[in-house]
Amino acid sequence: MSRFEVSRDDERLMLTVATDEARMVNGCVWFGIAFVSVLILALLSLVLDAQSPNAGSMGGTAGTPEPLANHFSALWLGALVLTAVLATFYVYAVYDSRVVYAFDRINGVFTINRKVVTTLRRIEHVCVKRGKDPAERDLYDLAVVYADGHRITIDRSYAEGDVDVLAAEIADYIGVRVVFA
Repeated sequence: MSRFEVSRDDERLMLTVATDEARMVNGCVWFGIAFVSVLILALLSLVLDAQSPNAGSMGGTAGTPEPLANHFSALWLGALVLTAVLATFYVYAVYDSRVVYAFDRINGVFTINRKVVTTLRRIEHVCVKRGKDPAERDLYDLAVVYADGHRITIDRSYAEGDVDVLAAEIADYIGVRVVFA
């Protein structure tokens, strides 16, 4: 169950797939590169402004850099705004990419990311299927079977114990059996 955050109470069982740490690290690296680039543009803006003929006045009338006279200040301001906007969207995208499986007793539904898949009454059983990957290692699929054989795969893992514990948790909560295939 290391991939899942399990939250259980009398009304709802929620299985949340943890956010991929590689995406978080990758985003931090790209944000760091963007930050260093913006810092370099800011330094170039200050150096170029200091070397301009009217260095004492910062270029603008109110003590602000003038983008038409100093192109690095325009790039710096544009890059700063773009970095802030893109970092916000990236954080939202990473947070929104989580998958949440919910078994809701109040409404009697099984949902994935708040979209109804089926009612709890139509769930026939929880299936753990043992298979092989291309390297001939054991691979275990955990699926919810509902409405005459339709399957929703919840997890695919090499750890049999994790899949078995998760299957038992789901089956116990909704009151169905676990089938091993």
